[in-house]
Amino acid sequence: MQDNMLEFIMAWAKGLILGPPIWVWFLLAYLVFVGMKSLKTRRVPIVVFYLTPFLGLLSIRTIGNLDHSALAWSVFGTIYILSAIGFYIWQKRNLLERHKRHVVIRGEWVSLASFMLIFWANFVHGVLTIVSPATYQSIAFVALFSALLGLVSGSFFGRPLSNILSNPVRHSISSGSMSAKG
Repeated sequence: MQDNMLEFIMAWAKGLILGPPIWVWFLLAYLVFVGMKSLKTRRVPIVVFYLTPFLGLLSIRTIGNLDHSALAWSVFGTIYILSAIGFYIWQKRNLLERHKRHVVIRGEWVSLASFMLIFWANFVHGVLTIVSPATYQSIAFVALFSALLGLVSGSFFGRPLSNILSNPVRHSISSGSMSAKG
């Protein structure tokens, strides 16, 4: 019995790793790399923040293909708005300097967590459509999945908006004080 279980687990793991296209694993490596860089204080060109909200738009097609579309859209939309507002406010504390062409942002873990959440949510989505269509079509899955995508997509809108709309400031990294910059 244990040998059969071990064989099953090994076959399942092999299919999970070798089943997806190779580009999926390169994407994961890139997201981990970018997310790890966000753990440290960094200088980011402001143009990046004009592009970041488009990452959230990638979820629209996925949400549109879910069963229980009224539920999916209402959960996604509600969580998206709340997430955008929450992360707009939260990002202000991470903005250390705002210049005309770049910002300096305090290191944080949310970027890495957001990248991992959106990657693994979509990975699980893809696996479930093949392995367990009943789970994929369940109301609980649709609600949870829509909420997760709404959370991350909203952060991809709120955080950059906070950086773009902020007044040019200088925030001392060592003392935490803030002074207006002209």
